[in-house]
Amino acid sequence: MIVELGAGLGPITTHATQRMHPESRIIAIERDPDLAAYARQAAPRALVISGDAADVAAILADQAIDRVDVIVNGLPTPSLPHEIKRRIFDWMATLPGPVMMSQLTVMPWVYLPMYRHLFERVDFDLVLANVPPGGIYHCHGLREGYAAWL
Repeated sequence: MIVELGAGLGPITTHATQRMHPESRIIAIERDPDLAAYARQAAPRALVISGDAADVAAILADQAIDRVDVIVNGLPTPSLPHEIKRRIFDWMATLPGPVMMSQLTVMPWVYLPMYRHLFERVDFDLVLANVPPGGIYHCHGLREGYAAWL
């Protein structure tokens, strides 16, 4: 199961559905109902839910989803209000097995130290084709003391 937080217009959702295993599923959460409707059209193989990412635990419970293989995070995590970040990361901490999250960013390397405090291992891929250049933090294994760094 792939969970996408902040689907927007659905470009990452679409990309993921085109490349995921045929038996995989993706659920994308987007707060703006107009963007969610657009993402549904762009990525019909995805289940796009209009809802708040802070409610991800309840949204997945409503869908009877208890296992997540990867989280694709399009939210501006460092800029989110503390309570929202805390709810999202507390949900991640309940997931069985090591958490794997890919965080999109338009500020390459700026938040690398923060993610290294939150996760056991963090790799970074620079994406020059993005305008402005951006990147992806690939984060593995949420640390036990993550809450102190939110």
